[in-house]
Amino acid sequence: MLDAVLSRLETPASEAVTGLVPFVDRPLVPLPADRRASFETHLRQVVDNSFTETPEGSEPLPPKDDPDYAQRAADEAEEPSVLNAACIACRGDCCLPGGTHHAFLSARTIDRFRWRHPSARAKDVISYYLAALPDESVQGSCVYHGAFGCTLKREDRSSICNTFLCWFRRELDKDHARKPGYGEVVVAIARTHTQRQEEDAPCVRVVSVAEDGVLTEHTDLKLPALSDVELAPFHAALSAVHTVKEERKR
Repeated sequence: MLDAVLSRLETPASEAVTGLVPFVDRPLVPLPADRRASFETHLRQVVDNSFTETPEGSEPLPPKDDPDYAQRAADEAEEPSVLNAACIACRGDCCLPGGTHHAFLSARTIDRFRWRHPSARAKDVISYYLAALPDESVQGSCVYHGAFGCTLKREDRSSICNTFLCWFRRELDKDHARKPGYGEVVVAIARTHTQRQEEDAPCVRVVSVAEDGVLTEHTDLKLPALSDVELAPFHAALSAVHTVKEERKR
């Protein structure tokens, strides 16, 4: 499979940036009424917390550890193409915990929004975040996890959504730094790959990046069943990713 993609990119294997990521294939569904209500309650609470600290008509000050939100702005910058390819191939494994943590929105997130929109009233902020909810989102995932990724702008998301770099993306980023300007290939493999061996089982997704930055999803490529032994390192890394993220939320 890798050789097939590299031949299309005309890139030798020794020069290519390659990596594995998780595979998310949950369906898109309308947000259940109970989940929407729970999220809206949380949203109203964090907005209220922000406006209690800094009332309407006053501009929230940036946090002391990030004057003028310089670091936050840097975190919101566009990412390297190889990291975008990783997210396209995976389709949001790191977004799944956001489903039980209300998109990780906090009063600090709202403070940042108000700093950029000083005339915004509490009802304006609430209306904005509710309007950004997609008609359908990934089942059980973050309420903003839509068909093409997050439906919030990068600058309006929780900080962790822009700063979190899973183990898979960190490895790709390091490889990319060693081999800039070469073709890149990211393969997503489903956790259940060994149990789903039918010919057209949706267990793999391959995305490549050419030297000119063009991303391509290779929908014609399939992968034979892999043994549990072959998939063990991948599953171990995936478990570590979720452990780290849970620790960072505490």
